[in-house]
Amino acid sequence: MSAGDKGLHLLLKADTLGSIEYASPVLYKKIQVAQVHDFKLDKKGEYVLIDIYITERYAHLVGNNSRFWNASGIQLNLDTSGVDIQTGAIATMLNGGIEFTEVSQ
Repeated sequence: MSAGDKGLHLLLKADTLGSIEYASPVLYKKIQVAQVHDFKLDKKGEYVLIDIYITERYAHLVGNNSRFWNASGIQLNLDTSGVDIQTGAIATMLNGGIEFTEVSQ
């Protein structure tokens, strides 16, 4: 990133960092539109603050009703009907990642 970049910086607040790391992808509809720029603890050490940078090309995708979540790893559900395994993109499985969408009211 350079000083002339016109993208969007957002600061996300999370309980834990999980497998998110520097340069982890941020996905919208499984397409990388951003990346993690930095992360740190808040002043009280209660939350993790995750700084993401969304390129200008995709900044319009973020609105007042956008919701972000950790998309890292594998989700496994086991019940009487069997096993359901859901995985994210390979990049998010290996490096961690964040997804977001716009939620309608």
